[in-house]
Amino acid sequence: MRKQLKKAAAVLTSAAFVFGMMTAITGFADSQMATTFTFSETGITVVEGDFSDYEIDGTNLKITGEGDYVVTGECSDGSINVKKKVSGVSLTLSDLTLSNNTTAPLSVNKYAGADIIIEGEVSLSDSIR
Repeated sequence: MRKQLKKAAAVLTSAAFVFGMMTAITGFADSQMATTFTFSETGITVVEGDFSDYEIDGTNLKITGEGDYVVTGECSDGSINVKKKVSGVSLTLSDLTLSNNTTAPLSVNKYAGADIIIEGEVSLSDSIR
């Protein structure tokens, strides 16, 4: 009986710690506002958030620094590229249709790190052979 009480106390203590950390992490994420990109056939529009480390060239988006970014829209010749050695990127693809005939529509380069989150219908395609 004593062993069972010790085990139960250990489990409850661990659970309280984990739930406490989850609240802290969620609170932190809610305090920051993502930058949002909308692809179209003619370009990319931006709604600035707390993160501005990016470059746009026509319908090509390059993420150059950490941050939270949301990408939506539709484009038949666009791309998203997370630059080499960039980490700490959270990239939410939300109702996105993106194609490219010459390169991958989405690439996370060497030594880069990005969490990719999918919301809604997302289609990425290329015709590279």
